[in-house]
Amino acid sequence: ALIAEIGFYTIHMLLHSSSFLYKHIHKVHHRFVAPTAMGCVYTHPIECLIGNFLPVYLGPMLTNAHPLTCYFFWFPSAILGTCMGHSGYCFIGYIDPHD
Repeated sequence: ALIAEIGFYTIHMLLHSSSFLYKHIHKVHHRFVAPTAMGCVYTHPIECLIGNFLPVYLGPMLTNAHPLTCYFFWFPSAILGTCMGHSGYCFIGYIDPHD
């Protein structure tokens, strides 16, 4: 989880700090203003691959995790976490990084 958080944070900050990257890639995500879980996947294809998929896959790749652990635990929990963060709801025990 730490590798995914560091990877996502770094790429996300890069997308916000570069006016070119923000205007042409990351702004697509910010056009979706409704607080719904679908907002987490409303991204430019480049951001989806580099900013969303890559950080989630890096941890299992670097730790040589078993594929079943990834498919049945890690990937679903990563998807659930990002959906909860964009849903607009406050879940018990979940700290929303957007607030």
